[in-house]
Amino acid sequence: GTGCNEVVTTQNTSCWGEVSVDHNNFPNTASTLSGNRAASEALVRAGVIPADSIVHVGIAGDGGSYDIGIQALLGWIARNEEGVYICLNNEAYMNTGIQSSGATPFGAKTSTTPYGQRAQGNPRTPQHLPDLALAAGAPYVAVASPVHHRDLMIKVQKAALVSGPCLVEAYSICPPGWNTETDYFYEITELALATGVLILYEAELHRREGYAVYTLSYAPARFLPVEEYLKTQGRFQNLLRNPELVQKVQNWVNHRWEFWSEVLAHHGLRRPGEPASRPEASTPVEEVTT
Repeated sequence: GTGCNEVVTTQNTSCWGEVSVDHNNFPNTASTLSGNRAASEALVRAGVIPADSIVHVGIAGDGGSYDIGIQALLGWIARNEEGVYICLNNEAYMNTGIQSSGATPFGAKTSTTPYGQRAQGNPRTPQHLPDLALAAGAPYVAVASPVHHRDLMIKVQKAALVSGPCLVEAYSICPPGWNTETDYFYEITELALATGVLILYEAELHRREGYAVYTLSYAPARFLPVEEYLKTQGRFQNLLRNPELVQKVQNWVNHRWEFWSEVLAHHGLRRPGEPASRPEASTPVEEVTT
């Protein structure tokens, strides 16, 4: 779809190798997946290509997924289409001028959520597209990061093997939009994980049985204060001057990890903000049924 991925890849027509690629509009990545699937099925019926020879993958940003493409995406899931939808989440419309999106964090400065005498950056906490997709009926959703590239590769491969519409969200840093240095990509990602701002997980929906299995891919042995993550990015510069706003972000992180409290407790780990009461343990990988 139209977005940062399209900008950096379509200039070099050889970067995709032998993979067929088409560039579509901002809001219709999922619709394009539907059309391509229908076309491939017609070619299979005509005997032009063998069955199960194509995996349809759509790539879009958070603006084209959380906002102007959400109708097409949820419709694609509702129709139980085949394919993999990858959302590169850099938490704003970075390709068109750094406007806020449904994935923009609370307090972040964007061109549409500036700082001023009355404005305090983005006034809303972000939505969570994988949760929306799972609620809509997606059989598999996951959150991954290029820094943990093996985990990302495994999750995308798994999504390609699962029957039905699957979604993988990849945490994607944008140095210009986040007002940070390009060289700090690794450090920022690790701090996102260490503070609990970023949660790497996957979930498989068992629709007939009426439950979903969640797997936590990573948790730190000790959570750092969220301020350690915020101060790496200029977009939070003004937020950091207000301790009450920083605490609001910390409370949001703490609330999100409440879902994983049983997993953390099972492995002897503390939740964000929880006082020390037991020794620290190693990174857990566990399943939760809900």
